[in-house]
Amino acid sequence: MRFSSYASYILSATLLGAMAVAPAVADDQTLPGAGNADAAALAKKSPMVRSAYSFLQSQAGRIKDDKLRKETLDALGNPDTCIQHRKNLTDAQKVTIV
Repeated sequence: MRFSSYASYILSATLLGAMAVAPAVADDQTLPGAGNADAAALAKKSPMVRSAYSFLQSQAGRIKDDKLRKETLDALGNPDTCIQHRKNLTDAQKVTIV
């Protein structure tokens, strides 16, 4: 049985309306996800990821400001470094850092 174009329109509108009022559900983005360790292990095996990581480290190593270079290399290379506190910087603060 085939729907008429009018019935298809009504069905589509109903589904879109239902999606619009449904609450969004997402995992807690402040905590590492369950698959992060697997993703990190997979990334370490990727030649493209290793090449990009090496490039980032070499570029960060060229930063002239000693403190900024040290902090950037630490953020890139130390998995225990927390950069969470930097998430609420204003645009002006970001410009100052750059």
